[in-house]
This record gives sequence, structure tokens and C-alpha cells, in this order.
Amino acid sequence: MQADLVIRGAQVVDPANEVNRVADVYVAQGHVLDVAPPSEELPACEVLEADGLILCPGLIDAHVHLREPGGEHKETVATGTRAALAGGFTAVCCMPNTDPPLDRPERLKDLLRIIERDAACHVFPLAAAVMDEDRSRLSDFAALKAAGAYGVTDDA
Repeated sequence: MQADLVIRGAQVVDPANEVNRVADVYVAQGHVLDVAPPSEELPACEVLEADGLILCPGLIDAHVHLREPGGEHKETVATGTRAALAGGFTAVCCMPNTDPPLDRPERLKDLLRIIERDAACHVFPLAAAVMDEDRSRLSDFAALKAAGAYGVTDDA
């Protein structure tokens, strides 16, 4: 398979593969084919000059407040995930301090519909560890997981 894009001269940082060097990255159909030493040869495809830039796997923000539902005047799934992408984050974990809180499977399912419709990057919703913000009543963790929660937290 021949590359359809070459990202030239970037500082490539890929901890999983122990890479941290200036390199050219060859891409075909959105997949990395090769990471090679910089070349003077011009390839017969689109070239993105990246001298002085860092190229790394997408970052994950494990603590974001998307505020939807109930706090849309502060942030929404759409605005928060677009901001995340602009900062190099391709995935976020959203906190459950929404209004109402994400402490029931049906509320989580409602949020998942919004995520499916509006998210610009991957969103991993976290559910509330307690019911109605009452620390004496735990949420049903198994039901929340079955509904799509990636974890639970007592955030907020």
C-alpha cells in the first residue's frame, strides 16, 4: 500500500513504541504505514510540513465537565468535545455532575444519545457513585455499567 499522506519532519512521540525523534510519518487511508528518518525525497502524495511540531497519539482527558444535561449555558457535549480536539485530545471522560446527576441507567442512556449525536471525539461517561448526591446511598454500579458507564466517581 502506498502512502497518500506524508507528515514530514515532526517530532514524533509515541511512548508505546518507544519513539521520540524527528521523523517522517507515512499514512494511507488514515493508518500509519511507517515512521522513518527524515527524507529529502519528495513523495508522490500530499505532504504536510511539520518541522517544529509534535506528532503523538491522541491524548485522553480523564476529567472533564461537559455539563450536559442541565448546564448547557456553561458547556455541551458538542462544544466540550470540539474544544478537546482543538487541544489534541481525542477522548475524554466526562464527570457525572450534571443536572440531574448521572446516577441512574436511564439518565446515562439519555446522555449516550446526546454523545452519539453531538460528540466530536470519543466520550467515556462516568456515573455518579451515589444517588441524588446523598453519600449514604450508593448507586447501582452494575446497572450503570450495563447502561454504558465506563466507571463511577464521587466527583462533585
